[in-house]
Amino acid sequence: MAEFPENEQNVSQWKVRYVEYLKNTLNIPVSFSFLRPSFKSSELMALTAKFAAMMEAGLPVIGSLRVLAHEADNLRLKQQLENVAIQVEKGFSLTQSFSIQGSSFPPILVSMINAGENSGRLDIALQRLTHHFEKQDELEQKVRSATAYPKFIAVVLFLVVFFLFMFVIPTFQGVFQSLGAELPLITRIILSGGNALNNYGLLIIGSLFFLFILFSRLIKTEKGLQVKDRVSLLIPIYKTFVRKLLVARFCRTLSTMLGSGIDIILSLELAGKVTGSIVFEDRIQEARLNIIQGLTVTEALKRTGFFPPMALGLVNTGEQTGTLDKMFERSAAFYEQELDYFLARLGSILEPAFVLFMALIVGSVVMAIFLPMLQLFTLY
Repeated sequence: MAEFPENEQNVSQWKVRYVEYLKNTLNIPVSFSFLRPSFKSSELMALTAKFAAMMEAGLPVIGSLRVLAHEADNLRLKQQLENVAIQVEKGFSLTQSFSIQGSSFPPILVSMINAGENSGRLDIALQRLTHHFEKQDELEQKVRSATAYPKFIAVVLFLVVFFLFMFVIPTFQGVFQSLGAELPLITRIILSGGNALNNYGLLIIGSLFFLFILFSRLIKTEKGLQVKDRVSLLIPIYKTFVRKLLVARFCRTLSTMLGSGIDIILSLELAGKVTGSIVFEDRIQEARLNIIQGLTVTEALKRTGFFPPMALGLVNTGEQTGTLDKMFERSAAFYEQELDYFLARLGSILEPAFVLFMALIVGSVVMAIFLPMLQLFTLY
């Protein structure tokens, strides 16, 4: 079996060595990609909570994994847990067994399990993971709730416009042509749009659907993700939300890992990946290299340009007092609360804005229909 030193600091090095061992010795095709985990935070929270309870009760690891696999609702999660149990039966450690599953499990889960195995307190590590995924799920739920209303309004607006152009505008086409007079500009524009939708409706909808699929595929590539991340950090208002979200996720992850005894260098390497932003991850990796070269954590994070003064002040205090994990936890709690306020304010602004926008669209169509009739009545 491949040997993995317990004092290995760089998890990526032993992952590469382990992959080579599996490929060359056991002929097992393995790939590690931790950037986009497959499972939701709520699923991981339930998994680690149950696993922690079983470990605290003293149940065997393999039996616990079998029970977790049996109770999992997600078929992919069920299969992955079965695979983990099989690898543990073969003699691999729990950390190695989870690592073999590739991108299914986030790096923080693998690293925390590794810390729990090395310290002999796997139950404590799993409890910390449960708390981490619980906070992460709460944040994701708030973001989804805040974006649900704009998505709903956008769909309703599309359906209203589609109905007006497909069924209402054509009924007035003949009436307007019989007038013989020059139509107002807004009426001509609406009629042109209605004709285009009636004559080329399927082609237009098909093209929009194709562009949507193409765009969805492109933003999932590495280059597409970089462009998406850079653009999101340039859009007014939205960039404030993105920065707060990234800092909150990063601080929460780093607090969890540091609190479990994982060193700052490895914690930074993995915490950057968990945020889901390639641009932010690159900045964190630069900060990590700066720390290795002798900079303080505060100064290295300051150079990224992402962290506000309040967060940097807490980090500086943590460095001086030896309580970095607690200071990162306070930073995470603060920016999670800031996100709550930001999303609440954004919702109160977007709701009337979308209603007004919908009123303008519908009002424009109504004006285009009735303005020629008012002109006709004026003439007679």
